[in-house]
Amino acid sequence: MSDVVSIPRALHDLAIERCGEAALIVDQGVMSWEELDLRSSQAAGVFAQVGVLSGDLIAIASESSHDFFISIFAAYKVGAIPLPISGYLTPRERIQILELAVPRVAVGFANAELESLGVAALLGDWCQHQLSADPHRPEYFKTVSPSWKAPTSGGSTGRPKIIVATDGAAIDRAGTAGMLMRNHGKVCIPGPMYHNAPFSYAIRALAFGNTLVTSGRRFNAATTLQMLEESLAYWLLVVPTMMHRIWRESTRLHFKLQGLEYVWHVGAKCPEWLKESWIQWLGAERVFELYAGTEAQAITCLRGDEWLSHRGSVGRPVAGEISIRDEKSRPMPPGSTGEIFMRPNPGRRTYSYIGASPKAIEGGWESLGDLGYVDESGYLYITDRLSDMIVTGGANVYPAEVEAALEALNDVESAVVVGVPDEDLGLVVSAVVQVRSGSLTTGDSLARQLTVNLAKFKIPRQWVLGTTALRDDAGKTRRSKFRELFTNENFERTKL
Repeated sequence: MSDVVSIPRALHDLAIERCGEAALIVDQGVMSWEELDLRSSQAAGVFAQVGVLSGDLIAIASESSHDFFISIFAAYKVGAIPLPISGYLTPRERIQILELAVPRVAVGFANAELESLGVAALLGDWCQHQLSADPHRPEYFKTVSPSWKAPTSGGSTGRPKIIVATDGAAIDRAGTAGMLMRNHGKVCIPGPMYHNAPFSYAIRALAFGNTLVTSGRRFNAATTLQMLEESLAYWLLVVPTMMHRIWRESTRLHFKLQGLEYVWHVGAKCPEWLKESWIQWLGAERVFELYAGTEAQAITCLRGDEWLSHRGSVGRPVAGEISIRDEKSRPMPPGSTGEIFMRPNPGRRTYSYIGASPKAIEGGWESLGDLGYVDESGYLYITDRLSDMIVTGGANVYPAEVEAALEALNDVESAVVVGVPDEDLGLVVSAVVQVRSGSLTTGDSLARQLTVNLAKFKIPRQWVLGTTALRDDAGKTRRSKFRELFTNENFERTKL
C-alpha cells in the first residue's frame, strides 16, 4: 500500500519521531531533524514575504551547509522549485543562468548580479530570521511543488541550460530512496550539492529518514575517509575523480570503514584499473555503478562482481530503454559503436528544458551526446562524448581512453585530453596534466610510458604540465579552456 506525502510532511513527521537525532552532519556541526524542520519553516516564511508562489524557481548559491538545506526545504514548503547553482561560477556564468531562469528570489548572490533582472536577493543570515507566525503552518505540508529540482548544465558547449524534473516534491514512504538506501542510517555524500547526483540523493536520503554526512568545503580525500570512519556511514556516493584521489591518499589503509556497505560511483566513465582497484580494496559486492543523465530518460547499473564478468560496462537498463544509432540515426547491431539514444518507459516524461531543446529522433529517442555500444547480453559500454572525440589523421581517438591511461601512471593526478587544430592532421592529440607535487616528469617521459598501452596515434604530441587541479569536485571540466592553452605560441612554456 502506498503512503505518498509531500517532502515537507515527511520532514515534519521525522522531526516529531526523531526529534533530537541528527539530520545533518556537516563542517558546521550537527543539525537535528527538529531544527531542520523549524528553521526551514521560518525560512519559508521569508520566501512567502518576498512573494514566492507555488511553481516559482528559487536560485540557491549556498554551498553544502546547513543554510543550503534549510533553503531547499523552505522552497518545498512554499511549493517552489529549488535551482541549485555553483558558487564557483564566474559572475557572468551565474547571470546567464539567472537570465534563463528568472527566479522569484535568489539566495547567496551579490545584489549587483541581480540589479538588472528584477530578482529579489536574500543575503547573509536571512534564514536566521525569527517570525512571529506559527512556523508549522498547515499549508507547508499540503502544498506539493510541481518539480523537486531544477539543476543546471553547461555541458561541453558552455551554454547553460536548466533541467526541470517532472516529478513533484513528494515521496512514497512505503518505498525507498533507491540505490539500496535504507530508510534509516547514515549516508555520506561528499560531492558538491549544485550537481545533480549529490543533490538528488542527498534530498532523497533525508526525505526517507537517513542522516546526511557531507562537507561544506571542497572535496578532500582524507577528510572524506575520516567522515566515513567516524560516522559509520553505510552508503557512499562518489565520482571517479574522487575515487582516484581517495585511492592515491597516503592514509587510505589506516581506515577500516567497517560500516560501509555500498559505494556508488556516477558522473563519468571510470577507468578500468581504478574500478578494479576499488573492487580489490573493498570487495566486489560493495562497489556499484550507475549511468544516467540528469534528464533520466534511462538508467543502467551493475554491481562489482557483475562488472568483473563484463569489464568496462555500466550495466543494463533498470529504467527506460537504450538504442545505439549510426550517423544517420539507424539502429546498430550489438558490438557496434555509435551514439547512445535513450527513452523513458512508455507514457513517462522525466524532464523539461529551459534554454535548450533535446536532440531527438523518431520514436521518442533522445541523445545526451555519449558514444558507446551494447553487447549481445544487453550490457552498455560508454566510449566517450561525441563532442569530445578527436579525429586525427583520419583515426578516431577517444579522450577518455587516453586520460585513463595517463591517470594510471604514478606521477599523474589527473589529465584532460583535447584535440587542437592542425594543418596536417586536422586535429592533434594534446594533453594537460596535473602531476604530483615535486614530480620532475616531462611530456616526453609520459609519452614513453603510454606506448605500453596505447597505439602511437593516440599518444599526445603536445603537453602542458602543472600541479593545479583540472576538474572540480564532481569530476567536471570545460575542455574549451584547455584548448586555449595550446593556441598560445609559447604553450610549451605554459604552466598551470
